[in-house]
Amino acid sequence: MHLKYRPEIDGLRAIAVLAVIFYHAEISFRGMTLLEGGFIGVDIFFVISGYLITSIILRELNRRDFSLRNFYERRSRRILPPLFLMFSICTYVAWQELMPKAFYEYSNSLLSSLGFSSNFWFWLEDSYTAEASAVKPLLHTWSLSVEEQFYLLFPVFLFLLWKFARKYVLASITVALLLSLQLADYASEHSPDAAFYLLHTRAWELLAGALLAKMELHRGRMTNSLLSSTMPALGMMLIIYSIIFFEDSMQHPSLITLQPVIGTMLVIWFCGREDLVSKILSCKPFVAVGLVSYSLYLWHAPVFAFARIKYAVLSNLEMTGLILLSIVLATASYYFIERPFRDRNRVSIKVLVATMGVTALSLIMINNYVRHSSGAPSRLGDHEVLLTGLNGNRSYKMNERRCHNRGILDACSQAPKMGNKTILSIGDSHAGALGSALLNLAEMNGLGFTSLTKGGCPSLSGLTLYKRDGKGKLTEKADCTRYGQELLRFIEEYPASIIVYSARLPLYLSGERFDNLEGGIEPGGGYKLVSNVEGATPAEVLSTRLQQWVDLGHTLVLVYPVPEVGLHIPNRFRTLLKNTRVLSDRMGILEAAPVTTSYSVYKNRTEKTNAILHAVTGDSNRLIRVYPNRLLCSESTQRCRTHSNEALYYFDDDHLSIHGAKLVVDVIERKLSLQ
Repeated sequence: MHLKYRPEIDGLRAIAVLAVIFYHAEISFRGMTLLEGGFIGVDIFFVISGYLITSIILRELNRRDFSLRNFYERRSRRILPPLFLMFSICTYVAWQELMPKAFYEYSNSLLSSLGFSSNFWFWLEDSYTAEASAVKPLLHTWSLSVEEQFYLLFPVFLFLLWKFARKYVLASITVALLLSLQLADYASEHSPDAAFYLLHTRAWELLAGALLAKMELHRGRMTNSLLSSTMPALGMMLIIYSIIFFEDSMQHPSLITLQPVIGTMLVIWFCGREDLVSKILSCKPFVAVGLVSYSLYLWHAPVFAFARIKYAVLSNLEMTGLILLSIVLATASYYFIERPFRDRNRVSIKVLVATMGVTALSLIMINNYVRHSSGAPSRLGDHEVLLTGLNGNRSYKMNERRCHNRGILDACSQAPKMGNKTILSIGDSHAGALGSALLNLAEMNGLGFTSLTKGGCPSLSGLTLYKRDGKGKLTEKADCTRYGQELLRFIEEYPASIIVYSARLPLYLSGERFDNLEGGIEPGGGYKLVSNVEGATPAEVLSTRLQQWVDLGHTLVLVYPVPEVGLHIPNRFRTLLKNTRVLSDRMGILEAAPVTTSYSVYKNRTEKTNAILHAVTGDSNRLIRVYPNRLLCSESTQRCRTHSNEALYYFDDDHLSIHGAKLVVDVIERKLSLQ
């Protein structure tokens, strides 16, 4: 059943989608990012969707012609064709552009999106080892998953209520809304990722629109002339204020999210034909954008992500061009895909099912292959060997389980030969990147080996680490705090061993992601390291804990900071190799490519870390210092290299590849006098 068309709602859709787009574009002016609260565009969409869909369902229930089959057919016609087109084109581009690790993650997100469960995938994803949010082409599908999960359950819930407890429909929606809002407010403080991604903390926004739909069916919309002339303006003020002044550091969704949600409800409920807000929202430019808003939402995110993957840093002008490209793609999608498939007279149900079925099956087959082949490295052609197998974190396992990020009681471990010590690999993912090379060293020399590495954690007790997202919001990494405490107890009780400690301390101590000052800026948020020891700074706690290991009788190998790059090295060389036609020239790229970073930037970045590590003292036989910069950087040129003539030394922008790790572990082997 069709509702009476309200152009101002299309205008409101335009506000929502443009807010999201400019938020993701991160366009800045005089050092300030525009529309930092643009993420609330999704919340506006949820309210609008809840209102429109519930209005249709209730009117059909009232006429006794509601059909779940018809409802889900309409949803399929509306959602699937443009979505599957976007998936298909993105998969082709991903095949051409993504490195194996990123392609593996992409395929997992796509397969979960096909089942409308990508919100669970992104919620459960290891955010430290995964690609940064800005370069995930399908991250935005989490909201579609939430919406479709809602519409899988809500129509059935509404149908049963209408049939058996009709007079309690309004009360039931209200109670469900308040319960979901309370859960959202609690979870936003105690489990912010779950609050952001999951249905039970987002349902209240859809139910807010559903509440309006039930009230309208029951009593009609407000017609008071004073309220109709003032409330839409108040609603828009609440929305615009939220878009401009909200920021990611706020707890969201929570009680504060009521501001844009109530603003949206006021606009929907009170807008008429004569008030100023209705006239503005109903003007042709806003309505035109609103009509293509679904396709525009689908296309903008992968366009931005693939551009960032290819070019790393984009100017405001380039981002503006990408916004225009997204609008062009969305307009084409709307007129050639979205509108025809929504028309039953143009596309029959059989054609719809066949087209969507074949497309879905093809996507499943292709992306399952990508998953099972760990990113389809064979597609890289003659330089496959150069660009794959670089990730030490993924390349070593025991009992078919990846060793990095396992718990202390469940750690990868092998016993030493009689009378030999055990190597304990301790630290964050920088330590994990040394894992396969250290395991090989242990096996070759009859040593034991235990992996005690945890991504994004300095792995030392007495410290609390807070993760800061791109907008400044701090979230405690409680798992790191617990891990450091458990690790200290483990080491205190462990026989004298060889501890190899490596961690990205410059990041934790400075709190800032790396900027090579030459155009290479690492994406993502930073950290804040806090001391839990009264009267001691984080630096003092770090040196005290490391000293304690030496004093306990362990041999401590301190691996000093690995030079950060600020550029994704495999991606950089993939681009160089793709642009070189002749194979012999491709192999010469390694020798000729000037992919280096400033040694002076490295020295400034690591000065505080080096002072901490230098403060640890002990007998030279039991305290060994290893300097990756002496392997990769040159005093004469004042540059740090990222590769040799034969291999890449990094598997991303700051982690050593298996080749880079071997350089470091070879030094460890010599200093331990194992050769």
